[in-house]
Amino acid sequence: MIIKSISLCNFGVYAGVQQLNLAHDGKGKGQVVTLVGGLNGRGKTSILEALLLAFYGNRSPKVRESGRSYSNYLAELIHGRGVEELESWVILELEVPLDSSVSNIKLKRSWGKKNVRVTDFLQVWRDEREDPYLAENWDSYVEELIPSAIAELFFFDGERISTLAESDETVESLRKAIQTLLGIETIDRLTKDLELLIKRNRAVSVNTELKDELQEINEYLQSIELKYSHVNQERSSLNSKMQYMTQQLELLKKAYGEAGGGYFDNQGKLLKRQGELHIELDELKLSVGSVLAGAFPLILVEDQVRKVKQTAKRDLVNNQAKASLSFIKNISSDIMSSINILEIDSIEKDKVQQLILSKIAGVEQSAKEDPLFPVGLTMSNQLDNILGLLSLEKTNARELISRYEEIDHELYQIEKNMPSDPDVDALKDLLEKQKETEMTIGEYSRAISQYDEELRLLKIEEQRAKEKIVKMSTLKAEADETERMIKYALQTQLKMKVFRDRLTEQKVNKLAEFIYEAFKLLTHKSSLVSQVTVDAENFKIKLYDISGAEISKFKLSSGERQMLALAILWGLAKASGKTLPVVIDTPMGRLDSLHRINFVGKYLPNASHQVVVLSTDTEIEGKYLKMLSPYVGKKYLLIYDETNRATEITEGYLLPENEMETLV
Repeated sequence: MIIKSISLCNFGVYAGVQQLNLAHDGKGKGQVVTLVGGLNGRGKTSILEALLLAFYGNRSPKVRESGRSYSNYLAELIHGRGVEELESWVILELEVPLDSSVSNIKLKRSWGKKNVRVTDFLQVWRDEREDPYLAENWDSYVEELIPSAIAELFFFDGERISTLAESDETVESLRKAIQTLLGIETIDRLTKDLELLIKRNRAVSVNTELKDELQEINEYLQSIELKYSHVNQERSSLNSKMQYMTQQLELLKKAYGEAGGGYFDNQGKLLKRQGELHIELDELKLSVGSVLAGAFPLILVEDQVRKVKQTAKRDLVNNQAKASLSFIKNISSDIMSSINILEIDSIEKDKVQQLILSKIAGVEQSAKEDPLFPVGLTMSNQLDNILGLLSLEKTNARELISRYEEIDHELYQIEKNMPSDPDVDALKDLLEKQKETEMTIGEYSRAISQYDEELRLLKIEEQRAKEKIVKMSTLKAEADETERMIKYALQTQLKMKVFRDRLTEQKVNKLAEFIYEAFKLLTHKSSLVSQVTVDAENFKIKLYDISGAEISKFKLSSGERQMLALAILWGLAKASGKTLPVVIDTPMGRLDSLHRINFVGKYLPNASHQVVVLSTDTEIEGKYLKMLSPYVGKKYLLIYDETNRATEITEGYLLPENEMETLV
């Protein structure tokens, strides 16, 4: 279905005729979003209200929420309610599937205060021709198109998201929507109809032999059902108390931590570690003393030692030159004599002789120098050993200094984080309250378990009673046709129950998958929740982490709860299998910036083939507007005239930087 346009006349804050032409994905450009901007009180919610009223009339969820009669509700919607002759109306132009084809439908719902009681009048045009038959049967048709039970999955406001986010139980409207989607509402209605049929036929039964016994077992069954209801109420009340006490326990734990409880609990470990570090520090000081008592002080004259080593090496070379000078001269003389005998070029011969003479001159020069230190080869080697030892001592000293600094820093951190005399009495009082609260929670939990066991036994008794009724009714049904009808009706009931349970189990699993995928997409936290389940009995939605442990909804942040609520609505909408527009009123009021980005970037462009967003100036603006712009096909601005006390719909959008309504 596609909503082509919405027209309003004298509706709520709108005076005269106002119209919205909505974008949709019919052209394949992906511009599915219609953005309607306006400050609070400018008529955004009225657009959502007008849609629901046009579709459902007195069955609109907004009528039920108002708590007023339908006549009074319509009267309150008339703009300028004091004008008797003024008429209000809503017109929707739609493209809808009808009789295996797509038709253009124009729907007009009008009303005026001409009499004491306000009544509405519905007209429907199909392909530009008025169709009184379709208007007369509109309620049946719209239930096939958009069942009223699931309307709020597609047309909803931010408060609905908040209600789902903050409720620990499945709200009634959501329960009905799930039942409708699962198709079990029809089964339940059939079961109830069969129950009425059974009761009616039991009353006229002519079989007197089992009549009294059947009446007795029926009364017993009623007493069981009454007791079950009472016990279930008690359990729900106790469960609410336990949830409250659980919240109080979390607050006590938080208060204990803020009062220094965590540090106080850790004081013993800190003191033990402090003692260990002091012992290690004493040992480290002894090690430093050992280093200082060795060769380490020579580090102060290391350069001088190296110079002595170099001088000793030079003196050793000079001594060797003195001892070998005469021998070298003799050898050199023999070599030069031998060269003269050889047939070698005279130039080359001179070069060799000059080389030998220069080398001998170098040795003679070394032999002439007097030694500075009387150091022999042994002493030179000892100097080498001392320098090597100094290198090792320096490395060892660096390690000792580094460890000393680490210990000193850790001792500083311990002293800094050591509890500064917390109020021990206050901590003990908080611990005592925690223990009392935990004991109360434990008592509540045990009591709830007892209630669960009692409910289980009552269910068994109820089933036995029903089986006995089936058996007795089967025997009684053999007497006449009436009893035969009861027999098959009871059998049908039992089979329908089995069918209902199996159908529910299959479909809730698929529904849970849709919700999980939507939540994962909206939060980008695949590690936060690894599984979502929907209870087949009470339709309560549960979350589980990667270890399989259940996650309380209240363990999520406020933004994550809002995203979970939106994921539930999105998952239900997907599970419906219906291609319907989505209309959202002020959806981002309670979302933080991260979840706003996910909402705008992930949800709005993919929620449907047609999305209408009714936004304030603090929601779809700035970077969020820029992010959504590629998907926006239409923009409207709601401008309020203080003089006329009426809103006008114009093309454009809010400019939040000016904090006023201005056309784009």
